[in-house]
Amino acid sequence: MIKKFGILLVLLLALATVWAAPESTVNATPIFVVAHVNPVILVSNNPADQAIAQLFSGRINASIISTPWGTLSNETVAQVEQSGASIVYVIGGTVAVPEIASRINITVKRIGGKNRFDTAAMVSEMWNSSKKAIIVQGYDDMGIKEAMQEAKKMNVPILFVRRNEVPAMVQNIIKKMHFEGTIIVPSPDMEQTRIENMLSTYGVKKVNITKVNFTERALTVLNKAEESINETSALLGENITSGSQLAAEKLISDANNSLEMAKSAYANNSYGIAFGLATAARVEANSAKMILRHVFVGAYKEDVNGAEAEIKTYGIGEAKNRMNEELKVLKRRNEMFKHAFERQKEMMTGAMEQREKAFERQSKNASINMSNQMKKAFERQENILKKKVNRIEERAKAGRQVDGNQTKKMEKEMQKEMQSKMMSGKGM
Repeated sequence: MIKKFGILLVLLLALATVWAAPESTVNATPIFVVAHVNPVILVSNNPADQAIAQLFSGRINASIISTPWGTLSNETVAQVEQSGASIVYVIGGTVAVPEIASRINITVKRIGGKNRFDTAAMVSEMWNSSKKAIIVQGYDDMGIKEAMQEAKKMNVPILFVRRNEVPAMVQNIIKKMHFEGTIIVPSPDMEQTRIENMLSTYGVKKVNITKVNFTERALTVLNKAEESINETSALLGENITSGSQLAAEKLISDANNSLEMAKSAYANNSYGIAFGLATAARVEANSAKMILRHVFVGAYKEDVNGAEAEIKTYGIGEAKNRMNEELKVLKRRNEMFKHAFERQKEMMTGAMEQREKAFERQSKNASINMSNQMKKAFERQENILKKKVNRIEERAKAGRQVDGNQTKKMEKEMQKEMQSKMMSGKGM
């Protein structure tokens, strides 16, 4: 008994040593979650990471503390410290949520891959007995929200895919967890058949797809992109003097160009293309907004450094002129894009008109044929009825003739009988 207790104590101490590490990061290794008092999840306000955190919190009964993407203020750190948590789970990489372990006296466990696809896949291992998963395009914010609600109802994990491929980490998780079925929340730009085939290749037996109104989805994203561009433009102002402002203005110009092409696509009923371009416009506008709020991490830092180097080389005036020249190229490309869609629309309209005319001809011919067929059918039916009436009349006539002959015969027989009786009476 003492020996068993000693072994158990050693195991507990070893486990405590692992969890007491300042800030460990989960990569491709399985997640082992030990019961803790008041666990807390720290996550950025990115919609994808937020959805993962919401599901994870329900799984381990944890509260959620959010921080603006790419930042971690002293106020947020104090909120974590005052939460009474015995462990903090950080969802996302250090770009999304900066390092916190050195700033608090609480065990920190980070679950974050190199992108949102990997992070979601890693967290999904918490549902190691689940037979199903929800699949959604990783940059479709509205789709992610719908997927999260569905996943909550079913108590299953979410996995993110790209519009036309399943990332390697997601492939590995699907194979490892042996999902029997998946539910896809499609986005307008998703190549559904390709994604379905890939899932089947990884062993998923049944793939269901939810119904989504792509027209409404694309329009909603278009409107949100335009709102983001307007907000960021107001934040930028007109007086450009720094590298961060120049970088933001370039991103806003890119966003406007993407938005215009999205509008052209939408007007021509190409909702998948419109959705993808509007999503790009929104991302570009939000990136500019982050730069203007002095969040210089990841790609934002590279954009700002590039703009500052340009100002240093050419001066602010020439740097702006160069940007305007780039903008002209973008506008020309936008016009080409628009004309291409208009040409495509004309061709499709012409094809549709030809198809409609052909259909009208076919319908007219079909109507004539149908009319002739019905006329012949009625004539045949009429002839059949006439024949039946004639047969009935012939039978009736024949019946009357038979009856008349029989009556005459009976009358003669009665006359003979009367005469016979009369003659016998006289003889008596």
